[in-house]
Amino acid sequence: YEVVGALSWKGMLTAKVVYTDDVVASGTTAWYYQLGASHTVFEDYTISAGIGYYDLDELFSGSYTDYSIGVKKAVGPLS
Repeated sequence: YEVVGALSWKGMLTAKVVYTDDVVASGTTAWYYQLGASHTVFEDYTISAGIGYYDLDELFSGSYTDYSIGVKKAVGPLS
């Protein structure tokens, strides 16, 4: 199973915590933590950034950090 907890503030800041009892079908538990932010600029553009941390100590004796940076433009009903 997997349990996800997420919080958002004004649609701009997000925080997420994920727990699984069977990461990559190994029967091992793991935690994932993520923080993100987004902001609309110039009406049609949204900039965003996020960082996450995957705690895989039980399975791989280590962990990893991921990140993302992006720009999104709305074009009509699409974004």
